[in-house]
Amino acid sequence: LEALAGDMKDAGAADRAAIQAQAGNAWFQAGDYARAHAMQSAALALSPDDPEILIDRAMTLAGRKKYWEAIDDLNQVVVADPENFAARILRASAYRFVDVPGLAREDAAAAFRLAPERPEILLEYGIILRLAGDRDGARRHWLTLIRLHDGTPAADTARRNLARMDLPEK
Repeated sequence: LEALAGDMKDAGAADRAAIQAQAGNAWFQAGDYARAHAMQSAALALSPDDPEILIDRAMTLAGRKKYWEAIDDLNQVVVADPENFAARILRASAYRFVDVPGLAREDAAAAFRLAPERPEILLEYGIILRLAGDRDGARRHWLTLIRLHDGTPAADTARRNLARMDLPEK
């Protein structure tokens, strides 16, 4: 895909950006975050406001533990589309990792209002609630996740989180 993007000299910017973004996603899936970031950044140079590419690059940045940079990309998406639940829940997660619990909870709540049955939202919101000391809220979200999406990796993680939360404190 990288070679194809390089060979597309006569193609429009949007077409080249799409191929570069796909190459970035392939590198992300392969675990090569540096190359993923390079391709996604090249795609954004051609299509700077593309929300999907911004979200993809934010995920790559988070994979590299560059959470503030991920938040910058996600801010751009949320400013353009405050109802983008994917950007909201990813930004909530990034805020959690940089220890800004108020903003994490705010974004998780917004994502939940927009898409209350999405497994990634139920999982992340539950984590954020547990960290805030709201064990009942966390339990509610995780049980809903398990009920709606049993057999998925997110439901399995919710089960593990419930079991861990229910262990007696030492």
